[in-house]
Amino acid sequence: ACIRSLSTLAGRMDGFRSAIEYIQDFIDIPGLMMWGEEVARIIGYNVEQEANKYLLKKVFDFESKYQTAAAPIPNYPRTESDPLCVNFMGRTVSTLLKMTDAQTTIFSRECSGWFLADGQEVCGFRTISLLRRAIGVCGLSGIDKLLSFRIMHELHRFVKFFKTTVKKQGVLLEQIRDGLFPEWRIPANDSIGFYASATKKTEMLMMPVMTCLRRVGQAQLLRKMIHNELQTCARIDASKLQH
Repeated sequence: ACIRSLSTLAGRMDGFRSAIEYIQDFIDIPGLMMWGEEVARIIGYNVEQEANKYLLKKVFDFESKYQTAAAPIPNYPRTESDPLCVNFMGRTVSTLLKMTDAQTTIFSRECSGWFLADGQEVCGFRTISLLRRAIGVCGLSGIDKLLSFRIMHELHRFVKFFKTTVKKQGVLLEQIRDGLFPEWRIPANDSIGFYASATKKTEMLMMPVMTCLRRVGQAQLLRKMIHNELQTCARIDASKLQH
């Protein structure tokens, strides 16, 4: 369903762009430049408003540098399917995160994509390329920015968890460290029992750490794919600018 929606949106955006390119020659205006500036303004505004949920000092609608009285950008209500997201940029990021969830998919470094257990590709270079066609280079840059804010948020949560919870377990962690010393040698007395006991005692500490690492890693992999797509697109389109 997501790929179908992106394909439809990409087709519509290509149609609008082609129509403006066709008309601009007849009425003698820089249509494509105006199109690019307005799309960048709309994307920037929606990224700014979506990023407010990660910031202490929020940028309100009337304070936004992207809003103008001549051509105001409308605000639409949140959808029932994804009430945590403010606008379409947030829903796009949320959909990407759901598609590439580590609990249901497997990331393949060789194939540069996420796959289901049966080998079906869920998200890869073709998905990111289709996303670029749908929301443009500015849209991909906006997704990258929102993913960066998400990583910052997850790291802040982890630091807060470490300060409030992990420090209280300092004595336990020191006992486990002493039992494992030296690290290159297996504990002499009942190593299996020691490992089982240490794992059980630190289970409540390890799950939040694993969750944080999984979310940060997922966002970083998506950012890497976006960077690769932008770099590839720039290299291909750069030849069109040569004279």
